[in-house]
Amino acid sequence: MAPGHVLTSMIKRTDIAVATVVNDYARGDFPGGKTVTFGLKENGVGLSPMTYTKQLIPASFITKVDELRAKILDGQIKVWDVTEQGYPTWFK
Repeated sequence: MAPGHVLTSMIKRTDIAVATVVNDYARGDFPGGKTVTFGLKENGVGLSPMTYTKQLIPASFITKVDELRAKILDGQIKVWDVTEQGYPTWFK
């Protein structure tokens, strides 16, 4: 959209992850021994609110970002998970 420019940064919502895990544990629903993933769908990651920059970004760019987010959420765009790739052969 704008080569050489960064629109915003992402946020890891550790607050969401911690609150969910604590609440699940308190209810007796914590899945001990299993990996729990907090991605875009779970609001575990997202874009910063662009508090100081959003007014500088054309509305068409914001619309495109929203469209791409929706496509990720409904599965039209597959986001790869680096942990599924394993370690490179040179890493020992």
